[in-house]
Amino acid sequence: MTTRPDSYVGDTVLAQFKPLQIAPLDPAEIAASFVRFARALSLSPSDSEAFQKDLHGAIDKRFEVREMAGNPVMLTALAILRHNGRKLPEFRVELYESILGWLAQARESMGLPLLRKLALRMQAAPGGRLVQIN
Repeated sequence: MTTRPDSYVGDTVLAQFKPLQIAPLDPAEIAASFVRFARALSLSPSDSEAFQKDLHGAIDKRFEVREMAGNPVMLTALAILRHNGRKLPEFRVELYESILGWLAQARESMGLPLLRKLALRMQAAPGGRLVQIN
């Protein structure tokens, strides 16, 4: 799965897999996602309203973050980071780093250092870049 469809071309396309793209969310769909996310957290009505307002404000502040919020996977990650009290970074690379840190923390058995090693080995494999590892 990738949140960057432009990178899923050429050698990265896996045999026997059919790519599917999810259309970007519009502002009304993003707002509806905030409502459902707050409901899933079982927030009180006042906490739910405050959370949604805070998340809207954090996303609306930055063009790159606002652009990423149109992707359902990225929107969920942004909402989780914000719910966990994290300030959304100003730059995309910092946002990705925050998301990777959160994912690695959620999956402690793998850990970010191991994922970094795996990514490096796949990129620098002796026979050329690997797109899949058994």
